[in-house]
Amino acid sequence: MEKKKTLEYKLNRLGIAEITEFVDSWMKDYKVPSKNRIRSVFMMESMLLDLSEHFGEKKDITVKLYKRLGVYRFKLIYEGEKFNPTKEKEDTGLTHNLISNMGMNPIWRYKDNSNEITFEIPRNKMKDENVLILSVVLSIIAGIIKPIVPAKVSQFILNYILSTITESFMNLLGTFAGLMIFFSIISGICGMGSVSNLSKRGKFMIFNTEKHGCIQSIISTLLAIPFFAFKYGKSSGSGGMKEIYDLLMDIVPTNPITPFLEGNMLQVAFIAVLVGIVLILSGSKVQGLVDLTIQGSSLFLNIIELICRLLPIYIFAALTELFWVNGFGVFVKVWKPVLICLVINVVVATAVLIKSSLNYKISPALYFKKIFPAFLVGLTTASSVAAYGVTLDVSERKFGIDSSYTVFALPLKNMFNVGTFSSGFIITLFYFAEYYQINVNIVWFISVWAVVYLMMPAVPPVSGGTLIVIGIIMNQFGIPKEALAIAATLVLLFDFIMTASKVITIEAEIIEEADHFGLLNKEKLAA
Repeated sequence: MEKKKTLEYKLNRLGIAEITEFVDSWMKDYKVPSKNRIRSVFMMESMLLDLSEHFGEKKDITVKLYKRLGVYRFKLIYEGEKFNPTKEKEDTGLTHNLISNMGMNPIWRYKDNSNEITFEIPRNKMKDENVLILSVVLSIIAGIIKPIVPAKVSQFILNYILSTITESFMNLLGTFAGLMIFFSIISGICGMGSVSNLSKRGKFMIFNTEKHGCIQSIISTLLAIPFFAFKYGKSSGSGGMKEIYDLLMDIVPTNPITPFLEGNMLQVAFIAVLVGIVLILSGSKVQGLVDLTIQGSSLFLNIIELICRLLPIYIFAALTELFWVNGFGVFVKVWKPVLICLVINVVVATAVLIKSSLNYKISPALYFKKIFPAFLVGLTTASSVAAYGVTLDVSERKFGIDSSYTVFALPLKNMFNVGTFSSGFIITLFYFAEYYQINVNIVWFISVWAVVYLMMPAVPPVSGGTLIVIGIIMNQFGIPKEALAIAATLVLLFDFIMTASKVITIEAEIIEEADHFGLLNKEKLAA
């Protein structure tokens, strides 16, 4: 049952102090992680002061605190004229939406002469990851005890319980995943257009992010190829230029419905990219459609987040089924892709770190020492959201980047930077191509890189989000569904490696961009 508390206050200093103290105490009682609690309370207090300055201290304000579907929220409600204290000078509705999906910013709306600001408290990502790890451990235990389970019982469990859970989860996921990808890509493209239209900062930031992400993704692909024993051959009836031609022609769908029905994500991405570009070019004439797209992205993201609550059950059922049918031999070589992912991300992150340290005449050791607190949070939580606050502090206090740029660029980079994370997806596909002896050639490698790079921005920022997208991509390349259980374990392990690498690469990009705009304190950087 939903728990609610509603309180009335005046917007004077006493009222603001009481609201702040009560909300902080409420979040403590519900064990909201301290890093999320402190940031939310600080943002709320700042907005309350802005409201008091705008409306006066006699203004009434209502505070609602509640928990819905496992997510903690609180609202500030005040009647009167439209006034949005969440609005930033260099911000857009989409930017707020993206940041809100990361759990970092409130959402404001105005309806029936009433303003509402909703704060959503981010879930404890580390707790979610622990549950996923626990499901893997329990499946291993189930695999060990299988020999002592009577044959008829184990067969019944396999056919009517484990298979039912895995099939139901995949069907539920497939129902909404295509729409989530579609809306995510469109809203992401609209966001790039909106940000680039704000100022030259936005244009340079988007170009720089995409450039580095593309280069890192290509390097990861090339570095991974020598580590696998592929079965080279024609993946279809023709080869050479004809295959490349067929690939390009297959990207363009014959109608807008079939790609969603067949799960052809390359065609879905093509439609989304085309629609997104047209929306940007149409400008204010289609602003309503842009807003609808943003809302659609948020809607399907929330649906996927609800489905992901079932992910630990799916992982347990899928892995247990895998162990009971095939034994533990299927995991004998799992160490290989994990090691390759570690090596590639270390190489890429180290190269980026050294390049940046040489450019700004700072020793690599000192550079890494400065970034280490954020790197450690990323490595131990597998969450760039959890590392956000630390990265923000490191960027401003240790690297000397002006706060006006970090608060603008860092949230967007967390969404758009896909260079390091693409490596895990590419390695997973390479691993299964080797395992199932799938025919590969130059066109196959190009297809893998293109599909992964297009799909990565659509990874939902929820626990298990990477598994959703890798499942879609695996289906695109004809990898059997049963492999998803192994993929779940791989991407779970990869997340820790790739997030730590992402923290380093994003920091290097922000330093470069801040320097370009004269917002970098080089004395503090070198200190």
